[in-house]
Amino acid sequence: CTDDNACTTGETCSQGVCQSGTPVVCDDDNPCTLDVCASGSGCKNVPQDVFCDDDNACTLGDICADGTCTPGTPVSCPDPATCKLPGTCNPASGTCTYANSAPNTLCSDGNACTLNEKCFFGICGSALL
Repeated sequence: CTDDNACTTGETCSQGVCQSGTPVVCDDDNPCTLDVCASGSGCKNVPQDVFCDDDNACTLGDICADGTCTPGTPVSCPDPATCKLPGTCNPASGTCTYANSAPNTLCSDGNACTLNEKCFFGICGSALL
């Protein structure tokens, strides 16, 4: 039998009357849709514009658009210290990491009394005083 409700399934007949079945699960596991069921038409997964998480900690303020989670603003890694390369963001943690500049890269330690400063293991220094 059918109870003419698209939001139930597995109806059974008992004593000449159709008994409603179990509710249909409309959840599409998408946080960017509102999952609803209308008795006449069944499940609808309606796109909604809400905040979401794109599983990338290097983007902030992710938002749903047309039923899909879209990345927000990229995390900005601040300018690196002397003798460091520009930072990269770790998508799992959202933290910036900086690699050391190549050894013997020219740099300035900010001290006018030192000359010919070069990078060594990420630190700017000079052998001449």
